[in-house]
Amino acid sequence: GYTYIAVYGETYAVYPPFKAAVQAASANNSPGIILDLRFNNGGDDNLASCMAGWFVDKPVFYEYGTKYDPGLKKFVTVWEARTAPRPDRYTGSVAVLVSPYTISSGEGVPMVFERSGYGTIIGYYGTNGAFGMETTGAYLPLNMTVMFPDGASLDQNGKIQVDSNATLNGGVAPELRVPLTEENLARSMAGEDVQLAYALGWLKEQNGSPVSVTSSLVRPVSTTASVPAAIPLLALGLIFLFTVRKND
Repeated sequence: GYTYIAVYGETYAVYPPFKAAVQAASANNSPGIILDLRFNNGGDDNLASCMAGWFVDKPVFYEYGTKYDPGLKKFVTVWEARTAPRPDRYTGSVAVLVSPYTISSGEGVPMVFERSGYGTIIGYYGTNGAFGMETTGAYLPLNMTVMFPDGASLDQNGKIQVDSNATLNGGVAPELRVPLTEENLARSMAGEDVQLAYALGWLKEQNGSPVSVTSSLVRPVSTTASVPAAIPLLALGLIFLFTVRKND
């Protein structure tokens, strides 16, 4: 069956079970993976790049990491990261679920998918658009801490990437946007995971299976979708839930 993997953060506690889940999908000849990043709070950029390397089929530039140098009074590049495909990578279809709660390093994985052209990003909305380097902060009363970015992630051309700009454009947008129709909202309020249903429908299409998901998947948002009212979660062959969360 299909494999479902939810990742809530790019941490060293999460990486081993994530790796094991992908390897199990390959060993079991799973025809597709749903990689659920909808509630991913981020973590380590290096791990995000490594995770993406389990899927992409070619090297992908990840980022130039910059920090503000108070001595030089300017931002300087302190590291460069690239995603390299693993020789034992998963080669089946991959549906990547995202949402505005996909934040920080959590946005790095779909960014690599988008650049590589591998898999498809699915969701109602895109990711959060908060991709800066957050290592500076201030302690406040009531045990509160305010964190703010002191560096930026740059693309291969030296431009700030993924972070929202002054017009609030940013993040990684879905390539397959689930329409927010009255029908889909009603299904969601009734307890169905509509985005998951769309992801499963897309995987079935990629594998030539007959599904009721039609071209309405890619029509304007006002189009009524025709995904079945209920696609049981048991249709997914393997379920791995990672519950560790950690901010940058």
